[in-house]
Amino acid sequence: MNRNEIIPFLMGLFVGFILLSMYYSTFTIAEYLSSIIAGCAIILTMKTIQNTKKHNTLSVQPKLSVNRYTTKNKIEYKLSNKGVGTAHCKNIQFFHQGNAVDFQQYEDKLIQLLSKYNCEMDESEITHFSSEMFISQGETLTILTVVSTTEIRQSLWSEYVKNFEVKIDYECIYGTADSLIF
Repeated sequence: MNRNEIIPFLMGLFVGFILLSMYYSTFTIAEYLSSIIAGCAIILTMKTIQNTKKHNTLSVQPKLSVNRYTTKNKIEYKLSNKGVGTAHCKNIQFFHQGNAVDFQQYEDKLIQLLSKYNCEMDESEITHFSSEMFISQGETLTILTVVSTTEIRQSLWSEYVKNFEVKIDYECIYGTADSLIF
């Protein structure tokens, strides 16, 4: 309703109130108006509750992301929660060439890939994920670190990206689900 419609609406309401008062007692009109006002208050309250719930859900929504950091002989994958709430990791799945594998098989396949490219490992670390893990807002976890005594070739990491995947299913404290595949 725009401003031009408000005045005629209020005038019609006033005239209607006068006409109703001629046929009904003032007490009956007050009961009807009270019922209408109560109904409007209930509808408005329900709408406010919906908006509050939506706001609360969005205000605790985590957002996981993965960043890759590389130098000549070192590569790191880091998992960060860049959202505003804690991420509750519900399920972590590992894939090699599209097939689901357990963590040990994933690690073995990765080591085979590194040996294929004659990468002599000086240091390597793969984070052992677990279901029911929590990642708080702003927290960063190192997923994979590989430091080699020789230069790591780009073709090795291209093959890694093509053949290896990790999928993390997570949710916020209200149970809104999301997933990250890297």
